[in-house]
Order: sequence, then C-alpha cells, then structure tokens
Amino acid sequence: MIFILDQLNPRIDASINASQEEIRLQLLKYEEVVDLASDIIREKRLLPGDRIITCIIDGKHVVLEGNRRVCACQMLLNPTLVPLEYKKRFPKADSEELILNISQIKADVAPNRNMAENVLTKRHTEPGIQKWSPIAKMRRAARWFNHGETINEIASRLGASKPNVRRNVRDYHLLKYALDLPGWTQEEIDILKDEKLTVNPYTRFFTLSGVKELLKLSFNEREYPESGLPKKIFDDLIKCITKAFLLPLSDTGKPWANTRTTPEELFNNYPELSNYKLSLNKTLDDSSENENPKITENLRTQDEQNLQAGSIQQNESISKNNEINKDSGKKNIVLPREPKPSIFFEDLKCPVEDQRLIQLTIEIKMISHIRMPIAATMLLRALFESSLRYHLTRIGKWNELISPNGEDPGLNKIITFCCDKKNKVFKNKRASDMLKSFSGTGFKEVFDLIVHGIFAEPSPKTLEQAAAMLRPLIRYILNNELTANL
Repeated sequence: MIFILDQLNPRIDASINASQEEIRLQLLKYEEVVDLASDIIREKRLLPGDRIITCIIDGKHVVLEGNRRVCACQMLLNPTLVPLEYKKRFPKADSEELILNISQIKADVAPNRNMAENVLTKRHTEPGIQKWSPIAKMRRAARWFNHGETINEIASRLGASKPNVRRNVRDYHLLKYALDLPGWTQEEIDILKDEKLTVNPYTRFFTLSGVKELLKLSFNEREYPESGLPKKIFDDLIKCITKAFLLPLSDTGKPWANTRTTPEELFNNYPELSNYKLSLNKTLDDSSENENPKITENLRTQDEQNLQAGSIQQNESISKNNEINKDSGKKNIVLPREPKPSIFFEDLKCPVEDQRLIQLTIEIKMISHIRMPIAATMLLRALFESSLRYHLTRIGKWNELISPNGEDPGLNKIITFCCDKKNKVFKNKRASDMLKSFSGTGFKEVFDLIVHGIFAEPSPKTLEQAAAMLRPLIRYILNNELTANL
C-alpha cells in the first residue's frame, strides 16, 4: 500500500497542488520530523497503537492522520527522498528489524475525508498526540470556509461556537495577508511560516479598543481583511505590526511587542512608523476640503507639542520677529496664540506619584473621544474611579470602604461615601457637591451601560459634558486639593 501525504494537512501551509517533495520539506522544517525519525530508530518501530488514518481519493490512500510518521518512515526507507538541505541531519535506518517493522504500516481507512474529521479533532486534544498548533487550528477552519462551508457548518462539525470559528478564520486570513506582502527576506518568511510561531499577541492586537478604527479595518463576506485606508498605507502598517509582534529582535531573541503592548506604545515607539505621521487623536478624514489627510510622524501635532512645552519655539519666533520689527521701526507686534480650552482631557497633567494615574493621564490625553468613544468612556471611568480611590487612600479612609470579607467596593459605593459630608473626604465642600451633581445627572449609569455593552451607545457629546463636570474635580484631587477653581 502506497501512502500519499496530504496537501490539506492542517499542520502545514501547502497549496492544493503541492508535490510530495514540497510537503516533506515543510514537515521537516516545521514539524520536527527529524526528531521523530530518531525516535522511530531508537524504538525500531512505530509505537504501539500508532495506527494512521487514510481515505481513498482518486484511487490513492491519502494520509489524514499520521503524516509526520509516514513522512519519517518514507525517508528512512528511501534516503533519496530526503531534501538536500537535510541530508546531513536526517538519521539513517540502522537495522533490518527497523526496516521490516516500518515497511508495512497498518492503517484505518475512512469512507471519506469528512467522516474522519470528528476522530481527528478528538485525537489532537488527547495527551500523547502532538497537538495541532494554533496556526494549524486556524488554517483548518479557514480551509473549510474557503472551500465553501459556512461558519455554522464548521462550528457544528467541530462542536465549537460560531464566534470562535469566525475568529479563527479571520485571524488566519490576517496572518496570510501579512505573509503575502512583498519585501520579506527569506529568513523572515521562514520565521513567519513556522508552525510553532506564537501568533496570539499579533491576532489579539487587532481586537484592542481603537485598533480596527485606526486601521479602518473590516472583513468582507469571505472574511478577508479590508481597509478604508489607501492600500499602500494599510499594507505598510500591517507589515510594521507583523514585525513588532512576530519577528524576534537580534539582541533579545524575542519580538519587540507582546500581549501587554498597547496601540499607543506601538504607534509611538516602533521605528518602522517613522515614515508616517500617525495621529491617534484625529481621524484621517478630519482634514479640510482643501487639505489631503496625512499620516503624521508624531502622535500629537506640533501645536499640541508647543502647548505642552510652554510654546517655547513659538515664543522664540515671536521674540525674533519683534526684534526685527523694532529695528525696522515698525510697531506691529505678533501676539502669542491663545491656548485652546480643553474639550476632553487634552491638557490634563498628573503631578502625583501613582503609576496607574500617570498611565491613565497619558492615555486619556492621547485618545480621540470622537473617533473612539467606547475606549474614551472606559478610560474616563477608570480615571475617575482611580482618582477617588487614590484620594481616599491618601487621606486614610480607603479601609473604611473595604467589606469584612476583603472585597473592594464598587464605584457606586465609593461615590456615595465621598458625597457624604460627615465622612469629610474633601476639604472643599464644593468637591462633594460636584460629585453628587455628577452622580445625580445619570452620567455614571450611562458609563456603566456603555462599559458593560448593553442598552447604551457612546456619544462624544455626552463624553464632553461628563468631562466638563469631572475635569475640575480630577484636577483638584491630582493637585492634592490645592486647586481653588472648583
């Protein structure tokens, strides 16, 4: 019986027309077939119970289960099948007993491919069987989908949820999209095709709040990624994200980014983005009719940088201009530009030594509440609650809110405690009045509904109104209750 290695083996990314030589090479590169062959030589046989599963397609026995074992045995029996680059590494059969034992391999023949799938799924979740990698699982679902099966049909076949199946298909297409981009070196291609590649940080990044909006990313009816950005820009950004999350750095051996990397960190720090001016605070459509949208080099515009730096460059320019006018006898003087008032939290500063508040302050200044209202709502709620928690801890009253079983209080309980003037939470009584007013307007309930994803849609206008009420209170807390303008 002659076995044919399967082009649709989920472990490898082979084309439907891949030759047996190409399949063997991929299995050698990505599926540790050299080590498996050494184990077979040591045991002088396949392990008991290692029956393979085949089905007959076009009169040939196609291996559905056991491709690694069959591949190893083929090359042990016929060394001429070993690819040139593996000739020195691949072990040689060292006994007649071994050759006899692997010459005839018993197989279970399935009526067809589909009827074997349930068995294959169960086998690759059992101990002792080498589990399919995350890429293999994604590829398996994507192949079925690309061959015409629906998400419902695949979910039914796998006993999985429909959202999970759809996510696997989309994640695989995102990986394929990146891999198919031009310009990768052969070394990079080998890394990106490695079946053991840790892809979760990469695929997870696209689920983070604001990322899809920033990339204008969507998926068409075939679950392939598309973007409202110009293709060149979108492709370059995808390539940058791929490098950051999947390609190891030479000095550490690990990718620069990981599951804790935020969109702001990536777009602000990764050097590949230096060719673009990517603003997280503005959409690409925010330009006027006479201006073309641009992706900028920094996360903030030069005007914002000048405002935060005290308009140093602007003041120097004004001073020089005034000197020129003085020398020429002209009296016109250029006045410095008036700073714009905050609409959200554009100029918030955090003078306290609290890492969470510092990070929240950085992030809420960078986010666009118009383009990313859900993320902005969550950030504002987190900043609000963390500010109250910090203040209560600072004045020694936080422990009064902890329940006997050690459970932390929710935001409702915190607000109620702070509004009660007998608790003397704030030196300035207007602070507790302002907090009570905020709670009474229903903003807090709206925040809860949006954060928990039910019955409420985020509104930039609502966020601006809430920010107008909370900005003075948060500044008052962060400045150690020294702010007078409450």
